[in-house]
Amino acid sequence: MEYKGNMGEINMDCNVKVSVVMPVYNVENYIEECLDSLINQTLKEIEIICVDDGSTDGTLKLLYKYEEADSRVKIIQQQNQYAGVARNNGMKHAVGEYIIFLDSDDFFEKTMLEKMYNEAKRTEADLVLCGGQVFDDATKETKPAPWFLKTKILPKELPFSYRDTDGQLLNAISPAPWTKMFKKEFVDKSGIQFQPFQNSNDVYFIFVMVCTSERISYVDEALVNYRRGMSTNLQSKKHNAPLCFLEAYYSAHKALVEKNVYDYIKKGFRSAVISGCLYNYDSYNYSDVASRQKLLEAFQEDKFSELQLFSGEKEEYIDWNKVCRLKGLIEGFGWKKNLEEIRKNVETRCVKERSADIVPKVSVIIPCYNVENYVEDCLESILNQTLHEIEVICVNDGSIDSTEEVLLKIAQNDSRVAVYTQKNAGQGAARNQAVKNATGQYLYFMDSDDLLEKEALKELYSLSDEKGLDVLYFDGTTFYESEELEITKPEYKGYYQRKFDYSGVENGISMMVEMKKNAEYRQSPCLQFIRREYFVEKELWYLPGVWHEDNSFTFKTMLMAEKVAHIPAVYFKRRVRANSVMTSDKKFIHSYGLFYNYFNMLNTVQNAKISIEQETVIMKVIEGVLNEARKKYRMLEDEEKYKYQCLEGIEKSLFYNWIVYSKYDVDEHVKNEKILKEKIKKLVEEQKKAKTKINKLTKGQKKAKAELKQIKRSRSYKLAVIIRKPFIWIKNIKKKWKK
Repeated sequence: MEYKGNMGEINMDCNVKVSVVMPVYNVENYIEECLDSLINQTLKEIEIICVDDGSTDGTLKLLYKYEEADSRVKIIQQQNQYAGVARNNGMKHAVGEYIIFLDSDDFFEKTMLEKMYNEAKRTEADLVLCGGQVFDDATKETKPAPWFLKTKILPKELPFSYRDTDGQLLNAISPAPWTKMFKKEFVDKSGIQFQPFQNSNDVYFIFVMVCTSERISYVDEALVNYRRGMSTNLQSKKHNAPLCFLEAYYSAHKALVEKNVYDYIKKGFRSAVISGCLYNYDSYNYSDVASRQKLLEAFQEDKFSELQLFSGEKEEYIDWNKVCRLKGLIEGFGWKKNLEEIRKNVETRCVKERSADIVPKVSVIIPCYNVENYVEDCLESILNQTLHEIEVICVNDGSIDSTEEVLLKIAQNDSRVAVYTQKNAGQGAARNQAVKNATGQYLYFMDSDDLLEKEALKELYSLSDEKGLDVLYFDGTTFYESEELEITKPEYKGYYQRKFDYSGVENGISMMVEMKKNAEYRQSPCLQFIRREYFVEKELWYLPGVWHEDNSFTFKTMLMAEKVAHIPAVYFKRRVRANSVMTSDKKFIHSYGLFYNYFNMLNTVQNAKISIEQETVIMKVIEGVLNEARKKYRMLEDEEKYKYQCLEGIEKSLFYNWIVYSKYDVDEHVKNEKILKEKIKKLVEEQKKAKTKINKLTKGQKKAKAELKQIKRSRSYKLAVIIRKPFIWIKNIKKKWKK
């Protein structure tokens, strides 16, 4: 490092009130405005230490010009080592009572140093804060920047310490060094320096210095102009080192814990780190996928978890939405990454070879995940079928309980059972893998916690084989694991049993249309008996890695099937239990799975030969999946909702526009539906009242008739009729005379 200037003059000058340390790198277009703002300060007892960080343009030449004109300007040269090292180098040579930092493309208001210094002296502060504003380099206009200093959440009585801020000190300031004036003695005693990072080198210094200061004051004015809209600042190449800010947070957290001050500023620290993580993530555009992924991968690491950002309760955070968004991003990225791996490859190994003695008529496929308490009952209902010529392919989908052990035990006692084990990849991937190993004439997909009637496979096979069906549909029923579930999940009662007759329907499209018209379209694969050759020929593979894959699968099987039938028999018994995949609604993957199915179904229908009338009904099936995706999304907690941000490109855009920001408001729809139901209820009540009135009137009428009949039978009435006859006779004669 080489100093260019009068070193002796600096060392002898004991009247410097403020040292301004300024790292300088390739700012020939801005350095003059910056230096002019310093030279023209109302506080004259200052020194301006310019540390040139290896500039390659005309910056250094301009610095020499100012040095010659004003002895307060001092120049230090160093090789390019970034702003942190430059600031540390400048601090070594500073002799002022107080020290402040400025970036060489920004500038101070004329009275800045005087106001800050006077406040420091008045309160005997170790640290004085001030506000700032943004200067737009393109328009040359200034805009408010309240985030530099939030005095509303700081104590009114000055000075104060980090203990007096209710944990929100770091939430009240930005990590920018140029809105803070430090007592030089305080800085020297701390031994804290700027980090030598390419970017974010000021975070550690500011966080530790501010959070260990016993005497803090502030000037509630915007005294600094922060320039935006130019590309030559020291952090313009942040994408080359996207993790610097995280390392700064780790260092600051460690230091604050060691100095026993973390508990006092924890609330603000969490807020600052969460905001910083989101800011850095958002600073990369969508084309810079590599940098965004680096960040998200770093957020997954143990080192990041040591910050304990998500360990508090809701009321312990300043901005809960930001907490939810960051947590959603992190968890969503892990899920999305796993999904991509699933779609690329599913590793599967067979742990039991099947017997070749039996040629199966039906392959029963059962994906299994953590069903140790249910799978034995399920398999018993399959193995006890009256149709003996079957194979049962169980795919253990990465269970972490004793499911695999139960499966292997059963397989040892029955050669028809084969057990495969794979990494957890979801039901769709498990079923696909099983189909690849199936040899039966027909396929039946069974869920591992459900049951099948004893005669089911025999009767389904006989009818399908006799008529050469692609798909045979049948019905089911439900049974509840508990009375509580029966109350909370009433929608499953009678859901799987159809009431209409479909005996005249022969192809899949017509079957779908008729069932949809009758509100009896059901997407469960457990209600379908499928010819294996048809499955393979039409490539009816399940969507791997997503939930609700049944929607797309059933849609495809119906759309492409040339010969189908429905038998109104209840064979399938669905278990409704707690903690199952489908009864746990409040997960992002529900909404995403339905959304993904929606677009897959749209793609499928494009190649189908359907009439306009059929298309109208079929589109209602597809739109129903989309509306369900919207409904599921609106049921989510905040942190689950933010998981959509883990999506990239067109997928993210579509999800946002079709689900997150959809004009179709499910809640409003439900509200309107409730209002309509109330109106119908009132009308029914009014109708009942009207009927009651009519009944009363009818009864009154009958009573009147009876009374009249009784009167006519009386002697007095008969006498009156006799007396009245002559008068009627005379009246009639008069009418004739007039004519």
